[in-house]
Amino acid sequence: MIYTPENLHYCIAATFDDFSAWEKERIARGFFPISISLAGPASQPLYTAVMVKFEPAIPSQSLPRLSEDELAGKIAELGAADQPLHPYLISATGSGTDIIYAVSFRSMATKPHVMLDMPQSTYRLENGAQRKLGRILLWVDAFGPPDDIRYCAIWEDNSDRVAWNADAVDDRKEGRQQRFEAMNSIDVRPALVALTPTRGVARLFVDTRLRHGWYSLPERRRAAFQTALTGQEAAGRLPIRIATTLAD
Repeated sequence: MIYTPENLHYCIAATFDDFSAWEKERIARGFFPISISLAGPASQPLYTAVMVKFEPAIPSQSLPRLSEDELAGKIAELGAADQPLHPYLISATGSGTDIIYAVSFRSMATKPHVMLDMPQSTYRLENGAQRKLGRILLWVDAFGPPDDIRYCAIWEDNSDRVAWNADAVDDRKEGRQQRFEAMNSIDVRPALVALTPTRGVARLFVDTRLRHGWYSLPERRRAAFQTALTGQEAAGRLPIRIATTLAD
């Protein structure tokens, strides 16, 4: 599919009310969420998202604000329906007992493995365990305080046997760029990116080729980021993954 300004829309750092209206209007027009990121306190979250219009439309259900218990209940409820839906996007913000999640569900060939609130050590171990089980990371987000980063993630069956690694769990400064350059040198590309509370990044790298050229934009503050997006759009490239966090 070739993305165009007509079939791919995105919003950056929208309030809950503005995002809810933006998303609802596009869902009514057949758009489908492909990226979601939350930032800020749980009481006043900011939403960044990308939506694409597919033909025919892909049935999905999105919920922008749930507690962990509400999300766990919704996963169980929709997964047990006659036509089950499973989460494929999850983002979170907040810390401690004050965490909210945004989630999107769709039909999937097999039930994915979902974990909602992991410390970094568990996330590292889970990636290794899921790889051994023949799964691949489908989505990840990082949240919480800088001294206790938490992760929520989804793994799905790796039916195409894609080679992947998610060793970048909180890459910062020089190390972040060094890993990117090392991966890029062997023709491996980033497929997922999440900003961490330390202003590092968690990334998934995959050994697959795209039909068209790609570009990965490093950390930018909002004005500079928007300028870079405008330049990329002029070159015929639109964003499919946007991660956000609050700058210090």
